[in-house]
Amino acid sequence: MGDMICSEKLFPSTRNVNVKSFISKISLVPPLVTRMSFYILITATLLFVPAFTFLDSVSVIVLVVAMFDLNVTQLLSDDDGDDDFDDINVKDLNVDEFEKNISIFNESLGNRTPVSTTRNNLWALRTYRRWAILISPCKDPSAKIPLNFEDIPLDRINYVLSRFVQEATDTRGELFRSATIYSAIAGLNRVLKEKHAFDELAGIDLLSTPRFKRFFMVLDGVMKQRQQQEDPRQRKVDVFAEDDYSDLWMHAFGSKDGKTLLTTVVFLTMKVFSLRAGDELRRLAMNNFEFEYNPDGKSHSSVLIRYIETCSKNKQGGLKGINKGRKVVEHWEDIRDERGFHFWINEYLARCPAEVRDGLCPLFLHPLKSPQHGSHWFSAKRPVGQTFFTSLMKEAFKKAGLEGDFTLKSIRSSNVNELTEENVDSEVIKCRTGHSSDRALNQYKRPRSKKEQQRVSKLLLRNQGLRKWQVVKPIVEVWAVYILFIALVIVSGMCVALFYNRG
Repeated sequence: MGDMICSEKLFPSTRNVNVKSFISKISLVPPLVTRMSFYILITATLLFVPAFTFLDSVSVIVLVVAMFDLNVTQLLSDDDGDDDFDDINVKDLNVDEFEKNISIFNESLGNRTPVSTTRNNLWALRTYRRWAILISPCKDPSAKIPLNFEDIPLDRINYVLSRFVQEATDTRGELFRSATIYSAIAGLNRVLKEKHAFDELAGIDLLSTPRFKRFFMVLDGVMKQRQQQEDPRQRKVDVFAEDDYSDLWMHAFGSKDGKTLLTTVVFLTMKVFSLRAGDELRRLAMNNFEFEYNPDGKSHSSVLIRYIETCSKNKQGGLKGINKGRKVVEHWEDIRDERGFHFWINEYLARCPAEVRDGLCPLFLHPLKSPQHGSHWFSAKRPVGQTFFTSLMKEAFKKAGLEGDFTLKSIRSSNVNELTEENVDSEVIKCRTGHSSDRALNQYKRPRSKKEQQRVSKLLLRNQGLRKWQVVKPIVEVWAVYILFIALVIVSGMCVALFYNRG
């Protein structure tokens, strides 16, 4: 009887052949009706078998019912109990579509990293490779330093990077400063994390993983040694004084040619909207601006210029930036102001190709060397890069006769200092500049001139209880001695004169 029940094992092929056709036939029948029909069919069949007694028939029916509920129901849901992938025909897979999806996945992973961070990572890899070539096995056979950072075994990282931070030099052959060493290690650390992001070493870190403790101690010691040898004064760009703006408008700004016009518009754009001198400036387009004329309904000469950023240094989007909104700046101007942004952006757009006005290409383009009369001054095929921006503004500062360390960053730093001196709330300043914390904002604050520093010194001396007489006393003493000397000379002369008159 057991052999009759286990016919599935004796005839496995019947299951594979008949299940799909059986499912297709009963798929529209309710499950309860299906079970009852099957039970009636088995019972009627057994009643016509004379070899079975009544008790045997009941036993067989009970076993068949149990078998049906446990096994046949499973066959209806999954014909062989294996994974659903068994029904997939390999020939139906579109290989091109699969590879396209993989490329999109890799591209999305690449988009996680900001462009500036990727650039720093590549610089760190190039710096390591240049050092590794200098001490290659042909010069130091015992070193065994891989030329590529990705090829370093994990058990050799302590030794290799310890030597790197002590021996790495710049292109002039000078040892790196402490901040440069840290930037290089930070870049290599990001590369190492990305390499092991999806394996068993995920979360590895050169600066916190215990297995790299020796390297961390060497790095800490080298940075302390270099910091003691370096100039403690941090390099900070200068900020503009009131007279500097007048000199710029007199000697560097205007519309006499394409280069001068571009300089004017770039300066005003950074000044009004406090943009960073990087991707925010290079990727800027007219799509980032909205112009609303007569916004308050009172003055027909007023305009509201709204800037909406697409990307920034600290707001890249993604999961980390899900709660950070994009920077939006609202700037009010009088359209008759000949030194305003509205006036000069229209002067610039009038001499640009239509693609710029339509937002189909970046806002700032290279000026043509010899534009024809009545034609455009700028080339739509050559957007301005970071190097050209830097040289453009340096040339303008030189024409204006500004002495000091003035760069593109000076414009943004000057905005922070000017608004701080006018006691503008820090939250308002951060909305304008796009800073996310007061700590980052405070790095831009500095004394504007030597007069400001002298005024602070006097205030500090006054607060220490230095009285006015203590300041004037040395001067009075000198003059008193001088007057006494003159008086003594006069009295001596009078005495001599009286003596000769008596004689």
